Amino acid sequence: MTKHPLGFWILTALVVGNMVGSGIFMLPRSLAEAANPAGVLAAWGATGFGVLLLALVFGSLAVRKPELSGGPQIYAKALFREGSQSSVLAGFMSTWGYWIGNIAGFVAVITTFTSY
Repeated sequence: MTKHPLGFWILTALVVGNMVGSGIFMLPRSLAEAANPAGVLAAWGATGFGVLLLALVFGSLAVRKPELSGGPQIYAKALFREGSQSSVLAGFMSTWGYWIGNIAGFVAVITTFTSY
């Protein structure tokens, strides 16, 4: 039997993953302390509906344009004539919005991580 020792980075990833993973289960409790049940259900319902719509949009795009591969910017860029200024602008703005959303998500994760 071969021993495979866990290194520093693997152990660090396990600890961080456990902390973040358990935080998602504590979120409903924290939300329930701050809002009434109707507000909590409305927030979860609105979030779930938004995620469902996003999944349906990207699923439909994947079926309609199977030759495109990439992120949301590829679909935005494909709306316009190749090489046009509108095509470049649409791809740029889509990518910019994607990264701004990711940065906001990172800030939320870091805030949750440090307050945990």
